[in-house]
Amino acid sequence: MDIIQFDAVGHAYQPGVPVVRDLNLKIEKGEFVTLIGPSGCGKTTILKMVNGLIQPTEGEIYVHGKPLSEWDPIALRRRIGYVIQQIGLFPHLTIAGNIAYVLDLDGISKAEQRKRAEELIDLIGLDPSYLDRYPRELSGGQKQRVGVARALAADPEIILMDEPFGAVDEISRRGLQEEIVALHRKLKKTVLFVTHDIEEAFRLGSWIILFKDGQIEQQGRREELVFHPATPFVESFFGLKNFVSYLTLTSVAELMDSELPRLTDHVVSAEQSAMDAIKLMFFHQVDCVGVKNGKGELVGNFRLAHAKEQMEHPSK
Repeated sequence: MDIIQFDAVGHAYQPGVPVVRDLNLKIEKGEFVTLIGPSGCGKTTILKMVNGLIQPTEGEIYVHGKPLSEWDPIALRRRIGYVIQQIGLFPHLTIAGNIAYVLDLDGISKAEQRKRAEELIDLIGLDPSYLDRYPRELSGGQKQRVGVARALAADPEIILMDEPFGAVDEISRRGLQEEIVALHRKLKKTVLFVTHDIEEAFRLGSWIILFKDGQIEQQGRREELVFHPATPFVESFFGLKNFVSYLTLTSVAELMDSELPRLTDHVVSAEQSAMDAIKLMFFHQVDCVGVKNGKGELVGNFRLAHAKEQMEHPSK
């Protein structure tokens, strides 16, 4: 089921200078889509159009099957969660007040607001005591967690995230990425996530869209973009560095050979990364290692030749 559809959409901030051009795209309910590309390629503009902050100058956008032009802008924005890098928490409100802000606008009772804030503070991994603090008392990573909670407060089906982790340190960023993945698996929201970071796009997105000059250059799963680039631009964008990222973010379980015999001399866990398996093979100067599951049972082997075949032809 398509929850968002772009039909020949274009946008130009200045006449004759389009930022987004002839965008045709369908996004299915529950997908985690990462939008990536050089600065100025239209990624943020696309999110703003979905949220009704700016209007397409060409074409039509459909949200929940309804043309954007027929939506009341305020009603639309209350059904879409929006998380940005600058966070935008209200300094005069407590964390509970910030999380429940949209609920307060909708006239939800204070008791229900508090209950929802308590549910969400737990969901994002912060102690309930944070609800009575103010934004100035939180770290950057904690503020971003609250921003995510606020976006989820009205239980929207669509979450828009515009480089939300770009301003936090690397350790906090990794933790936030893991939490977003876990939240997506649990809540099944449709997420559009803008990033400049290729590894972040690989880590988060079930579907990745690479933009150039306001148009889709290529879209697909990460292995398709890395191993089957459609254009020279895609090939240069997802180069050797990002092949390494792919191996770091892909589990042994996804690339192992389940056929017998299964080796026992050198073994990795199925949850470990393909890069971990390769490092073990190089260290012991072997061309194959065994793979065990969470119960310690041998479930297959990891071989470079088989892994390469799986990466290039994931459907096999």
